[in-house]
Amino acid sequence: MGFFPTPLSPRGVQIDAPHTWLLTGGKVGDDRQARLLADALRWPVTEQVLRFKPKYESGKPWFRATFSHLLTESKQRLRPPWPDLVIAIGRRPAMVALEIKRRSQARCKIALIGRPRHRSAFDLCVVPGQFLVPESTGVCLVPWPFLKLDCAAIRDASQAWASRFADLPKPITAVFVGGATVPFAFGAREARDLLEKVRASNRGEGCTFICTSRRTAPHVSQEIRAQLCEDSSRERLYVWQPESPHNPYLALLGLADRFVVTGDSLSMMIEVAQAGKPLALYIPPLGWRPRSLLATASKRVLYKPHSATRRYEPRWMTRALFHAGILHYARDLGMIHQALLRSGRAALLGDGYASRPEPLAFELARAVQAVKALF
Repeated sequence: MGFFPTPLSPRGVQIDAPHTWLLTGGKVGDDRQARLLADALRWPVTEQVLRFKPKYESGKPWFRATFSHLLTESKQRLRPPWPDLVIAIGRRPAMVALEIKRRSQARCKIALIGRPRHRSAFDLCVVPGQFLVPESTGVCLVPWPFLKLDCAAIRDASQAWASRFADLPKPITAVFVGGATVPFAFGAREARDLLEKVRASNRGEGCTFICTSRRTAPHVSQEIRAQLCEDSSRERLYVWQPESPHNPYLALLGLADRFVVTGDSLSMMIEVAQAGKPLALYIPPLGWRPRSLLATASKRVLYKPHSATRRYEPRWMTRALFHAGILHYARDLGMIHQALLRSGRAALLGDGYASRPEPLAFELARAVQAVKALF
């Protein structure tokens, strides 16, 4: 096999590292998680940056082992010698990983972060707490997604923005706004409700600095702007723009005194919880679109609560459907909401703010051990 020497293992014995590829697909949050796991292995990893055909940049192709959704330049970089291990996250990189395994005559192993479409197709699935995947052989459950703060970037942004924040009345409340995602609704009505609850919680104290995000719909941003008070020292709005140097998000992580985050945004909830500052969650209402209704109804039919693990476990009749890939394992952000609330790292908006200075236990070492156990 294509192994090469690596540093000493924890027991002081030199081991050989598998030839490893990391597949990244341009989704910032996904790529960060995959890189964090790859870096934690402490052996050489080659990152393969995938570029997709225009219709697959946001669209999801039918799940299968293939390179067909890649641009030619990406296909040409994927050639023998095939790796011994591929780390992937997300549907489109996972499809590439399966094709690499096929072309290597099944010698290559796949470590997938997230929920598998076909569990048996992957050698290891590292599953964060928002996915309702049952524990089994080849599944490593971890409580949180691997979304660690970039402390250096936050420090640099805080220093760059310090003068612009200096004259704002304290406390500064940062409000991070997401957008509609299954099963949640987030439109103009929810935007107004969010602002009303933030104002009630803050009782006119300090400055509220609102930041929208990539998923915030334009009409939602417009509604927030229309509802702002005229005093810009009391309420400010930044509307997200791609690659903008004026985005205050990182600076607010370092300089704001307390936070409100909409519960549809996994990455923003996890990042603020790590900051150890007072946090309140705004949980949007469930949506009425067909996909949201289906997701809500199917969870009740296919899963049952497990009191010991505080997780939802699939009912016996649905396990075979999951195993066959007929059904997709559910994502339930409510699991993250409840974990943050139970641990005292957040409160519901309207019930004050909560914080816990202890860092999140990502259990990254457990995932690393599971990857190394493949070899």
